[in-house]
Amino acid sequence: MFIRKNLVFVLMTLCGLSIGCSQSDTEPAFFADLVIVNGKVTIDGNPVSGATVNFIPADLSQSGGIGTGVTVITGDYDLITPQPGSLESQPKGIVPGSYKVTITKLQMPDGSPVPEGTDDAMAMAMNAREAIPEKYSDPEKTELLVEVDHTSPFVQNFELKRE
Repeated sequence: MFIRKNLVFVLMTLCGLSIGCSQSDTEPAFFADLVIVNGKVTIDGNPVSGATVNFIPADLSQSGGIGTGVTVITGDYDLITPQPGSLESQPKGIVPGSYKVTITKLQMPDGSPVPEGTDDAMAMAMNAREAIPEKYSDPEKTELLVEVDHTSPFVQNFELKRE
C-alpha cells in the first residue's frame, strides 16, 4: 500500500527530474503551457473531502511532471504543479497531456477522519486505512485516465463508486 506522503515525495522527485537538476531564478519553460485544472470528487454521489488527487503523466518524460490537489468539504479540488518553494508560490495548473489519476484518503478503522495534525506515518501506526477503492487509489490499478487539452479551465469531475 502506498502511503500518500511517500507517493507525493516520489511524484515531486519525478517532477524535479522533469525540469532538470539545477534551480534558477527564472521559471521553467513549461509554466507558459499550464492549464488550470479543477473539478469535484464524489463517491456514490457524496462529496469527498480531504482526498488527495494526483495526475501522473502517462509518459514520465512529459514536461511539467505531476499535478496534485486536495479536495475541500464540497469535494472540489484545484491542481498545482509542485515545485520547490512555499505552498503559496506553487504554479496553478498542469501541462496538457495524458494522465493516470489516483485519488487517496486515509481514515481511521472506525471510519472517522484521521486526527488533524497526524501525518500519514502516524496515521498508519494508528491502523488508518485507505478509504478510496484500489481501482482509484492504487497507482498500479487505477482506472482513471484523463487527456488534458489546452482548454483552461479544464474541468474534470470524478464520480467514484464503492462497488
